[in-house]
Amino acid sequence: MKLKIGQILFLEIEPITEKDKKDVSFYKTRISDIENNYISIETPTNEDGEYKYLYDGDEIFVRFSSEDNIKYAFSSFVIGTKKEIIEQFLIKKPSSQEIIHIDDRNYLRVPAQLEIAVKLFSQVRFLAKTIDISGGGLAFICEEDINIQDSISCWLLIKHKNELQHIPFEGKIIRTKKIDTEKTKVMVYYRNIDEEDRRAIIRYCFDRQFELRKK
Repeated sequence: MKLKIGQILFLEIEPITEKDKKDVSFYKTRISDIENNYISIETPTNEDGEYKYLYDGDEIFVRFSSEDNIKYAFSSFVIGTKKEIIEQFLIKKPSSQEIIHIDDRNYLRVPAQLEIAVKLFSQVRFLAKTIDISGGGLAFICEEDINIQDSISCWLLIKHKNELQHIPFEGKIIRTKKIDTEKTKVMVYYRNIDEEDRRAIIRYCFDRQFELRKK
């Protein structure tokens, strides 16, 4: 998928401080220029029209749609600003391999610590704990070396109405973030999952949300 000038982008900005975590983290912007190594974007705004200033090094997750409404995403970071008539922000331009197709249906995402068994393409296997989950994907923490675009095979263990269920799926890693020197947060989209298993995850998410609201 090729990016173009004038394209609308939706940004998810990685929070840095505790205050940032309480603020709106999703913003809309537009591509104003494209160079070999960077993309110029207009100042992002939230749904209330409030501007968001970006700083060098800010990590962002970018989503956009093609003309035929196919959803894509890539990870990037801010590398500077450019002042013309209005101030523009420069973000690292992704390679064609770094732009991935995603299923962007609006699934409910809930915090949850579930056991997950992961097998990488390199045949490395390990156990981990999820930190959140939805019908479209999940995130987990691990200490293994994992890269964006890696494909993984997983077994997820969920408990629904006092019954344990093992859910196999194949996923694609779309984002990683170092938490400290040893641990990495990994975001995964389900690439191949049985739809009955997906429905079981969705039911779990709604039950989990209900439990959280009662606390």
